Amino acid sequence: MEHQKIDLLFNLRSHKILHYSVVIITASVIIFVYYSYKNSLPTPPGHYLGWFWDIFYFEFRNKVLGILLNVPILYSTITLGWKRSFIILLILLACIAPYIIAFSFNTYTLLVSFSGLIILPTIIISSEIKLISDAKERIAEAGKKRERAEFMRQMFSMQEDERKRMSQELHDGVAQTLLVNASLAHNMLENNKIHYGTMKTDLEVIKKNSLNMVAEIRCICQDLRPSILDNLGFVSSIKWLIDNLHEETGINVEFSLKGSVYELSQDESVALFRIVQETLNNIKKHAEANIVDIHIGFLNSAVSIRIKDNGRGFELPNNINSLALSGKLGILGMHERAKSIGATLEIISNVSAGTEVRISLKRNKTGRFPVTIA
Repeated sequence: MEHQKIDLLFNLRSHKILHYSVVIITASVIIFVYYSYKNSLPTPPGHYLGWFWDIFYFEFRNKVLGILLNVPILYSTITLGWKRSFIILLILLACIAPYIIAFSFNTYTLLVSFSGLIILPTIIISSEIKLISDAKERIAEAGKKRERAEFMRQMFSMQEDERKRMSQELHDGVAQTLLVNASLAHNMLENNKIHYGTMKTDLEVIKKNSLNMVAEIRCICQDLRPSILDNLGFVSSIKWLIDNLHEETGINVEFSLKGSVYELSQDESVALFRIVQETLNNIKKHAEANIVDIHIGFLNSAVSIRIKDNGRGFELPNNINSLALSGKLGILGMHERAKSIGATLEIISNVSAGTEVRISLKRNKTGRFPVTIA
């Protein structure tokens, strides 16, 4: 319904030249009649403006001089929008002011006459502004809901893809290796004449396969949730990410830590860790950087993290939520994680000038105390 009202209003206002013509012609005729009648007083019998006497008498008696100008004023308010109609209102008020002043014998009549030309347009303008404001708010809210729904849909899709990948890895890697081990063990149990050398070789294969399975399972678990985050804490887990980035890409990472480190809640440490992890993944995949500067500050008021690279940078959209519609969930996910713990996330990027990510989490002093960094 709101969309229909807005569309109807915009369609009505699309013929501006026509509306300007109507306003100018109507206002010119009315002003001409007013001043012609004023200059003809007393009106002689048979005067062409004799019919205007009843209108003039009504306005004069009710102290609403110039009320006929409401016709072009209200028309312009409806058809040309409040900004243009406001300018037209000022021009017409200036044109009719000498006429109103000439027939106003006291300040009250003056105020009532001008109010009669101002009140109705003001009411219409206020209603229009509220209508458009409410409609835009509803449209924006509907857009956010669509973007949120698309974000959740793609997040669920990514989760299913990840589960499928893990299932495939477990099936192709761990399960197949277990089957090989089971087959070797079965042969050793069933073959009573197996030679020691053959049995030793099979046991070596089983041992090697078992170690490979342990490494593969650990790798999968590490992807799901790094144990270092639980065992050694947030700062050490960030150092682990830095070491991995340097080993995989050769990027030079400069790390600095300021302040006395205090404990974060589990939700806070996980969210901040994932934001930093996503940032470093983006640098690895897209930035083409060779230097990354990471600074973590444990201040009295907040935890601050700054990650800056010298890569190629990129252009951020005006509305960050629109990233969901384009399938770019990394940055949107970072914002969602920051929002979930009450942190602020700011991304500053310029093409060919690198990218800087700033995270700030206000400190909740209760329940946090200094810890030792491993």
